[in-house]
Amino acid sequence: MLRRTLLMSVACMAMWGCSQTNPHAQDPFEGLNRATFRFNKVVDSAVAKPVAYLYLRYLPAPFQVGIGNFFDNLRELPNVANDVLQFKFGYAAHDASRFLINSTIGIFGLFDPASALGLEHRKEDFGQTLYHWGYENSSYLVLPFLGPSTFRDALGMAVDYYAFSVWPWVESDWKYAFLAVDFIDLRARLLRKESVLDVLAVDEYSFMRDAYFQHRKYLFMDSTTENGNDDDIYSDELDEAKNHEKKEEKPAEIKASESVTPSNGDTTQKKDEHGTKAQNHHAKTKKTEQKNGKNQVKNDLQADPQKKKIESIQGQTTQNNSAIKANYDDSKAVILSKPTTSALKENKIKEQTQPHQSDKKKVLKEAKQQITPIPVELKKQN
Repeated sequence: MLRRTLLMSVACMAMWGCSQTNPHAQDPFEGLNRATFRFNKVVDSAVAKPVAYLYLRYLPAPFQVGIGNFFDNLRELPNVANDVLQFKFGYAAHDASRFLINSTIGIFGLFDPASALGLEHRKEDFGQTLYHWGYENSSYLVLPFLGPSTFRDALGMAVDYYAFSVWPWVESDWKYAFLAVDFIDLRARLLRKESVLDVLAVDEYSFMRDAYFQHRKYLFMDSTTENGNDDDIYSDELDEAKNHEKKEEKPAEIKASESVTPSNGDTTQKKDEHGTKAQNHHAKTKKTEQKNGKNQVKNDLQADPQKKKIESIQGQTTQNNSAIKANYDDSKAVILSKPTTSALKENKIKEQTQPHQSDKKKVLKEAKQQITPIPVELKKQN
């Protein structure tokens, strides 16, 4: 029994020694922080996460957006105060105008018309102010119920709440209810990112610690701009990238001309090489032109029988069209030459009503014969 206890104690000491061989430079209290991290995880899985899940699942999305906008608008007040303390007057005007627009047009911050006008939400806290004025390195600290932080950022959190926020001035009992809703809203926003944590994080504690330091470093970058200007922290990087792309797009001849000027012997050699390269390039272009001409001739020869077939088909179609037109004209003439049924009926009626010319002559002859001639003597007497 004693041997087992000794072996177990030696194994535990060895494991503790292995865990402390490579401590993080900014996490000297890793054991305490890990214990607090486990406590926060238990509380989160038992209380905060289920409530945030119900909030995200059953509360309509417009209400969630309105609640988030309301609390983000209240956070603009600490932003403005820390901008002024860091002498970032451009950012201070940006955050102040954002607060005024959303508080008036956005109906107490429930809507976010400032973002539509180009005034995006920023984050400034007293921890960033301390970093700006020289308090750069700080040890990592996991706060109960609040999560990852540092000693500097924990101090900044207290100053932001008691000095710059609106909550100490609210004397109603509803203040803590509003703070609870703000906490649930923030926790619900993080639910969408937990799948990434489950996939990527081998050691969740170290992953959260490194992610926190990366995020804070990103926020500190605008505090270290040259001469304290409020310029975009990415403008220089974008300009360098654009210049690098332009250099890559330049041809080899321009790059050679931009390089350092060599000696006279080197220049003559380079000129000769350049001339030979130009001649070779000219010869290659001639060969390619000849090949292209041959290919065009082949294509024309291949296309000739096809053209002949097309022409013969077109000639046949024109002949057929002319024959069809001739037949159409003949049939039209025949139809026009034939009398219609109405004309035939009129002719029959005329034949029935009017006598024939030969019958008229016969009637006239008969009438002449019946008339008696006048004697000659009577003619003389008259």
